[in-house]
Amino acid sequence: MFFIKPVVTEKTSENDKNSIYTFYVCISCNKIQIKENIKKVFGCSVKSIRTMIYYRKHKSKYTKKGLLYGKKNKFKKAIIQLEENQKISFSKEKEI
Repeated sequence: MFFIKPVVTEKTSENDKNSIYTFYVCISCNKIQIKENIKKVFGCSVKSIRTMIYYRKHKSKYTKKGLLYGKKNKFKKAIIQLEENQKISFSKEKEI
């Protein structure tokens, strides 16, 4: 199971100019699998990959019924740098 979901924030949009993109990926995937899937999905060659795993966080909130406790899921983030003069377009524009 593999999924790619782009992270779109102000900081990541600034890095797009330097061909650096950030994605949420499956926790069980390694760098080789991420590189192969980026090449297959977007058709770009990857220069380098950095990954990081964010572990579960405990969350609590106060409501009328009292304190509610829960957990956020853990996730893995990959920062991908493409070769020079390559871009990824996230907009789904249809050509007529």
